[in-house]
Amino acid sequence: MTIYCPNCGKPLEDNINFCMSCGEKISKNGKTTETHEKTTAGQSELFFSPKEQIRKKGEKRYGKGSLKITKQNLEIDYKKVLGQAEHYVISRDKIEKAILVQEKPPVEFYGVGASLANMPWYILDIRLKDENGFQIYVGQPGAAIKKVRDRIVQKYDKIMMLLNPPGTLPEKPWEVG
Repeated sequence: MTIYCPNCGKPLEDNINFCMSCGEKISKNGKTTETHEKTTAGQSELFFSPKEQIRKKGEKRYGKGSLKITKQNLEIDYKKVLGQAEHYVISRDKIEKAILVQEKPPVEFYGVGASLANMPWYILDIRLKDENGFQIYVGQPGAAIKKVRDRIVQKYDKIMMLLNPPGTLPEKPWEVG
């Protein structure tokens, strides 16, 4: 029986972890997982979906990828369209902070639905002590329905909580109504 990628629909080879076409993480039963946590030998790992839009600081275009947060490291894997897959392992002590940055949409919308389309975009900015870093596109949680918005806020709050030293998060990083 052939298994197909739930993201792009391409046929998958046996015993693979990622779709070779789009990079989607494939679990053992052929389905993908948004976020999962596992504990091995007393160490906790948190994995966030390969659907994340990730770019290095200074780059203009995002690639599709995933984050894995362990006790010692942040692992980032992503691939841009027509680009090479990139893998980074960053020691957690090299992370200065992870904050939400609010940006305006690249264009202004008019007419029906413009108030939602013009809501601010959020980017999770992971700043490293050596002045490099990564950005993860969060989206416009304020324009989403409450259930989706709550899931987005919860997910990125957890990432920021894991990557920042205790007590360093802003009280209200979100302005999503």
